[in-house]
Amino acid sequence: PVACDIPPPPTASPVSRGVCPREGAAGPAPKPSPSNCTSLFSKCKVTQVLGNVCLELLECSDGGGGATQLDAELSIPDKDLTFDVPLGKGRECLTDTDLLILLAMIPQLAPYEKQIKQLIELRGFIPAKVFSECVRLYNVTRGPAPGELSGCVALDSNVMCWKDKCLHQGTTDYGCFHHNTTKAHPAAANSVGAYQ
Repeated sequence: PVACDIPPPPTASPVSRGVCPREGAAGPAPKPSPSNCTSLFSKCKVTQVLGNVCLELLECSDGGGGATQLDAELSIPDKDLTFDVPLGKGRECLTDTDLLILLAMIPQLAPYEKQIKQLIELRGFIPAKVFSECVRLYNVTRGPAPGELSGCVALDSNVMCWKDKCLHQGTTDYGCFHHNTTKAHPAAANSVGAYQ
């Protein structure tokens, strides 16, 4: 993969990490991770509405040798966007703020901006059944050796679903990972959080 530093647009959170290679490739070049995080998995896929979407799965320790947590970074390289998605429960969605950024940056979503803003005024949030992008872990297992962690990652999408019709609704499967956590965080090998 090609590594580069592209500054994010002012509305992006947090920072873009570079150019994502073609679908199925290994994913974007890893950014310098905090010393308490290890990259477990990185892959890019072309999705129907968002285009090329890269997903990196990170295992982060609390820094004190205690519990570890899985986090995901979801990036759309063509728009210089990267979103952090903590995966403490195994499935987590982009925030309303993140979804509003997507609404502003993805041309196919522009016609729905008025409706989404009306929903926010009416309900105070964007209903997940209308618009959501959620990273989901499944088949997560520990072992058989201490510190081994395996699982699979998918992106569940509901994009502009109104009255049983959607611009897009479906799952993009990113594949599976296997990692021996004892190599990166020996003290945290048997404490992997609540994402199972």
